[in-house]
Amino acid sequence: MPRHTIELEKLGLEVTFFDIEIQSPELLEELERYIKSKIVIGASAGSMVFGSTIALIHEFDPQLNEPVYLTDFSGLGLTNINICPHTSRFVERYDNFLERIEAFEKRSNTQITRIDDGQAVFIDGDNVWIVY
Repeated sequence: MPRHTIELEKLGLEVTFFDIEIQSPELLEELERYIKSKIVIGASAGSMVFGSTIALIHEFDPQLNEPVYLTDFSGLGLTNINICPHTSRFVERYDNFLERIEAFEKRSNTQITRIDDGQAVFIDGDNVWIVY
């Protein structure tokens, strides 16, 4: 069980863990109705799927799509916030990373919220906080 799950349970919260890497994507459709009344945590790429698009992943690493051949890069659309985690790491990994994100935003008419390791985005209705 992940460490953060244990910590949340110690706070008295009921934790349901969904691992997008090993569990069936169809479960997300079932969870979508359920999670609208819950606290939902997505880490790394897991934070990206809650927004309207995951196309940013394809923008930088199209080879990740080769095993699955997605034609639709829509996210779950549970929030209007689209997150790019690990921004400072990606600045070092990809040439012109920030400029390429800006070009993606303009081309797709999508705003990307950039966060670094150690930061989190909290969303409650229309209220959004970035915590450092």
